[in-house]
Amino acid sequence: MRLMLFSIGSRGDAQPFAALGLALQAQGHSAALCLPQNFEPLAQGLGLDFHGLPWDTQDALQDGGLRSRLLRGDVIGFFHRAQAQAWSRREALWQAMITAARDADVLVSASTTEDLVELLGQALGKPVIQAELAPLSPSSQFAALGVSLHSLGPLNRATHWAARLAWWRLNRAMALGLADTLGLPRLSGSPALRALKHGRRVLHGFSPTLFEPPSDWRPAQHAVTGAWQLGAAAQSLAGDHRDAGFVHWLEDGPPAVFLSFGSMPALTGEDLLELAGDVAETLECRMVLGLGWSQVESSDCDLPEGVALSGDCDHAWLLSRCSAVIHHGGAGSTHSAALSGLPQVVCPLFADQPFWAERIRLQGAGLTLPFKRLDAENLAATLSRALDERHQDAAARLAERMQQEGGAALAAEQLLAWSAESA
Repeated sequence: MRLMLFSIGSRGDAQPFAALGLALQAQGHSAALCLPQNFEPLAQGLGLDFHGLPWDTQDALQDGGLRSRLLRGDVIGFFHRAQAQAWSRREALWQAMITAARDADVLVSASTTEDLVELLGQALGKPVIQAELAPLSPSSQFAALGVSLHSLGPLNRATHWAARLAWWRLNRAMALGLADTLGLPRLSGSPALRALKHGRRVLHGFSPTLFEPPSDWRPAQHAVTGAWQLGAAAQSLAGDHRDAGFVHWLEDGPPAVFLSFGSMPALTGEDLLELAGDVAETLECRMVLGLGWSQVESSDCDLPEGVALSGDCDHAWLLSRCSAVIHHGGAGSTHSAALSGLPQVVCPLFADQPFWAERIRLQGAGLTLPFKRLDAENLAATLSRALDERHQDAAARLAERMQQEGGAALAAEQLLAWSAESA
């Protein structure tokens, strides 16, 4: 069986699908990734087939308009501008997705591609399975992400449908255009939402320990498997875990604190360097700064005392040599940090990030510092509290529970079982 995995977004949106692809291969099936073209090195490094979409997400996030909306927490405005970028190359995107879908027996869609992949499934007669890296499926037991961190009781389910309709309005033009290209009848609403209402199966790649699945998600339709992590496969990728100088610095002293905002260009590389240096000086600790998709003007820049730079790296390897993690609260970063057993300081900006920050706080495994309050003084004070024994013990207990989850291997088993039933 050949499965095609579709996703558009940041590294945190792409890497879990790479882990799922490897797990499918380990069970004797063929898996390919259909991702923005900047993720081709990731797929090649892991030995996965790759269908590139004519879009570079990293370059797209350098757009000043996107960055300003990110900093304001304007989720709708952010995705509206991103959709405008996609619209400018819509025909090439559609053709790339059609070509990839034709090469598969089963189509798996991320939340960012769900409407388009549903249309591909309809036109080509291919079974479709949706996949979510955060709890986005409607429920009466919790409010939609981005609406409230607390239950709104009888209003919960309404917030989910409202959020889904808002998402459909953003995707509508792209979906209508693809439907016309495929010769499908004109759409009256979101094909993904319609499929979900009619029982479309959803594979959830997040931890049931961090977020217990609601009882109104029927097991026959929803499978929550745990985070899809690369694990040992990450060692095959290029990165600073292979740099002897970096390894020596990391291991020649007390465990460092890892600071990274991943794919979020919220701060410039220079701002991150200054922040890391100030915190290191205040707390007399060492810091590893993961630049992610932020940039520094020169790789030869003067580093603050006690600070080292890290580019691409196997995070499981790196975090095993650290004492705490400071990050933005993306689903991938949150799960990686939680699995490491380290206390966290989560500095959420927008979208699902406040939700994951709250999950870590509720577990007692870390603290939240909203990005709008982020400065060296507040970060040093919050980090100092997060490093206390109570948070360290809670983080270790959380990791122990999460390490018992099935993750990508369980997700692959479920996906193959559902695919066999749909054949």
